[in-house]
Amino acid sequence: MATIRKRLGKWQVQIRKKHYPNIIKKFREKSSADKYVREIEVMMDREQFQDLSAAANTTLGDILKRYVNEITPSKNGAQWEHYKINLNYKKYNQKNINNFYTKQILKNLEI
Repeated sequence: MATIRKRLGKWQVQIRKKHYPNIIKKFREKSSADKYVREIEVMMDREQFQDLSAAANTTLGDILKRYVNEITPSKNGAQWEHYKINLNYKKYNQKNINNFYTKQILKNLEI
């Protein structure tokens, strides 16, 4: 169930549904808020909704570090791959993954 209310000059959407996380988001226009509510509720009804809030706190550096620790050691040429990943780690360790597209990552990685 969604609630839309005007708060501090913006439209606040609050969506609560059993088995899903509570979603709170603000919009400048009521029409944008209405559209967002419809999209999210349809995705929830079809069981296609994915909670990406954990991704908001994940950096590309976290992913690279985990890959080096879990995957790289079992590969041939692990030292070389570890070296190449460390080059990229220094560049991207603070970059949030929500700000990247796959094409951007592949274009910028030095492999």
